[in-house]
Amino acid sequence: MPEKIDKHFNSGDTTLNQKWGIQVISSGWVGVPNLIFEYQARLKLTSPELNVLLTIMRFWWKKNAHAHPSVKTIAEMIGKSEKTVQNSLRSLESHELPSGIELPKHYTGYIRTVRRKKADGGNLSNEYRFDPLIAILKELAKEQSNQRSNSRRRIPR
Repeated sequence: MPEKIDKHFNSGDTTLNQKWGIQVISSGWVGVPNLIFEYQARLKLTSPELNVLLTIMRFWWKKNAHAHPSVKTIAEMIGKSEKTVQNSLRSLESHELPSGIELPKHYTGYIRTVRRKKADGGNLSNEYRFDPLIAILKELAKEQSNQRSNSRRRIPR
């Protein structure tokens, strides 16, 4: 955990510390937008896909420092086979967009996988980027905000 964040969460005064306890939070935590949970059905995310997605998020700490856990690491963490993880990753890469969401054609699925290579040409673990999912969630947030605004206007005062 980055030192700056570590100091902040060891201060003992955060909501996360109050809820979970400093010992638990000092081991690390992941920020996940509620929209992922609220729209899981509309996103058509299966439980294995969501589990893999959340596990990858555990390795994403900074905007431009993309997550790159190995398939083996993900499989060990969630207690599934590497084949199950690979299938979920493929699905997350090519997932159909939720109905009513329009994105640029270069966005497919919920994650982008970037193949990484060693200097000698050997393989490294893949890098996972969340750009498509972020774009989708931004659209869902706008939609949700519009729905809330419209429902407030209809309520008689």
